[in-house]
Amino acid sequence: RALAAVEMAVAGARPLRPSGRRPGSAARLSRAGWRGGSGGFGSGGAAWRGLLACGLAFVLCRRCSLGLGAAFAGAGAGGVRALKPLGPESTAMAAQLAASSAADVGAAEEAYQIWRDQFPLAAARRDYYGVPCGPADVQARFLGLTGQLGLPAAEALEMFRKDMWVLGEPEEKLPEKLEALRSLAASEEEVLDFLRAAPRAIATTSAKEMRDRGLDNMRLRASVGDIYETITLPLRLVVMQSTRSAAAEIEEQIAKAAVANSAKKREGTYEVLTVLLFGGLAGSLVWLTYMDATYGGPIHGKGVCIPASIIPSYNIPDDEGNARLPCTCAPVYKWYIEPQLTVEQKEDMLNSRPQVGSKNCGRLIGGEKKACDPRTVGACVWTAEDLAKDPEAWDRREPTFWERERLKLGSGGGT
Repeated sequence: RALAAVEMAVAGARPLRPSGRRPGSAARLSRAGWRGGSGGFGSGGAAWRGLLACGLAFVLCRRCSLGLGAAFAGAGAGGVRALKPLGPESTAMAAQLAASSAADVGAAEEAYQIWRDQFPLAAARRDYYGVPCGPADVQARFLGLTGQLGLPAAEALEMFRKDMWVLGEPEEKLPEKLEALRSLAASEEEVLDFLRAAPRAIATTSAKEMRDRGLDNMRLRASVGDIYETITLPLRLVVMQSTRSAAAEIEEQIAKAAVANSAKKREGTYEVLTVLLFGGLAGSLVWLTYMDATYGGPIHGKGVCIPASIIPSYNIPDDEGNARLPCTCAPVYKWYIEPQLTVEQKEDMLNSRPQVGSKNCGRLIGGEKKACDPRTVGACVWTAEDLAKDPEAWDRREPTFWERERLKLGSGGGT
């Protein structure tokens, strides 16, 4: 149908109807196209005009065979397929960008933005038929292309601005294609002129096809392609809008997936911390219970009382020689902290010494203050005599001064 329609529109001739058959095939044209009369295109210039029209239609149809999706700015990158997980950018790509000048990096960033506008689906998915298309990947490929062409980044940007298809091409394929172009061209300038006129050709044509077709053929194809782009512009605008909407949906899905993954990671982290916290607490309680039952406590046979064990006012005896630290608690401040202090600091800490009347053993039911008897279990405290001993002396689980007094009292040795 395309052949027949273009034939009538351009050549102004009637469709071929040899032997009463319908028009349309190249074989029928070959059998009847060169004949004059009512069965062919007519005589004179009408014959070659008809042939030219059919050739134009053939090229247009071939262009269409590439797929509207691929031609319409990246729709060929796929619809809303299963999203690929986003991995980190290539280290080599990032290193290449870091080694480039600020002007080149700026041109590469602009090239990526133009490519992203032309290929929104590929940019959203960070993938174009298996080719990584993250921002750093595309920018690095652009810089690699400028290096292979021997052009400044700004000039290469202008060369490919109208069609950035080449940035979706694997970088390792470009040297072979450029070599094929250089083998066909008379000079490097001719290669650059060809790329300015047909920037898409280096991406959509293989090196073998370039050698088979030659530059003139590819220029003609590029010209026909420009005509095709103009004819299909309204449809391309519609497809582009649809493509951008799909890309926006993909970006939204990726953002939601990232949030969900982050939430799962936080949840997993919380679970691990919960296990560590409560497991650690449970383990510590078991260990402390064992140490208390077996040795009297984890520190030289004494337990750790927080915060009393480390507060100076609990560890420094009053004028009567009694501290405020219970006998079962290890005097951590006295044993480990005070020896690290200077003389001046120790003297300052003496200001924290408790007053004799500061003993507090609770009150009776009537509100009367209860007298403290250090010979009882609940009121037993360390004395200056006890604190003066070496900490290792308590490894033998010796009783403190008031514990000995309580034992005497229990055996009837005192009143």
